[in-house]
Amino acid sequence: LLMLDTSTVVITEKYEQEELARLRMIIDTLLTEKDRQVLRMKYERKMKYREIADELQISQVAVFKHLSQALKTLKSNFK
Repeated sequence: LLMLDTSTVVITEKYEQEELARLRMIIDTLLTEKDRQVLRMKYERKMKYREIADELQISQVAVFKHLSQALKTLKSNFK
């Protein structure tokens, strides 16, 4: 039972690593520089829309649009 349980964990971790690598590739190749920047600020740095807007010197609406476009691209290419 221990061997079965351990092999399941290894398979799951390998699958997650492959999916994460695929996600990174999509982010690096298919997103515009600004979309990528906003996405990373929001999800890696956990910044708020206002903070992103201030740092990039763009409006909060522009932040929303860049983030929406990035997520739309990710969803359509990650299926």
